[in-house]
Amino acid sequence: MSKFHLKNGDLTVYALACGYMQKHSANNIETTLYHEGCLFHVRSYNFVEHKRIAWESFESIGEARKEYRRQCKNATINMEKLVQEYINCGGVFCPFCQSNELSTHNVEFNEGVATQDVSCNDCQKHWTDTYTLLSVQCRTGF
Repeated sequence: MSKFHLKNGDLTVYALACGYMQKHSANNIETTLYHEGCLFHVRSYNFVEHKRIAWESFESIGEARKEYRRQCKNATINMEKLVQEYINCGGVFCPFCQSNELSTHNVEFNEGVATQDVSCNDCQKHWTDTYTLLSVQCRTGF
C-alpha cells in the first residue's frame, strides 16, 4: 500500500500531514480536504460567484472525510440539476455559469445519434450535446 493513498484513492493522514490536499471539482465548485496544525479542514469554494460555500474544521479525520464526501456529493448533485435544466430549456445557456454566450462546433452523425461540441465564451468550458433521432416525418414530393 502507498504511503500517500488508501485503496479507495483517498489521501492518507500521512500525505495530508505532508501538505498534500485532496480535491474534487464539480460545477465550478472546488472542495478541498487538507491538514493544518492539529485540525483537518474541509472547504468548498464557488469560482463563478467568487465566494466560499463552506469551511469546516475537525479534529478527527473520520469526521473530516464524512463532511468532504457530503460536500462533494452536493456539488455533483447541483451539477446534475443544472444539466437537466440545460436540457429542459433546449441548451440555450451554459450549464456551468448560465451565460447565453455559446459557440457551437462540429456536428457528427452516427447511427441515429448526432453530437455537437459546444463552448461557453464567458467561462471557457466545453461540452458535447447529444441528440437522438426521435421520429421521421414523411413529406410528399419525393
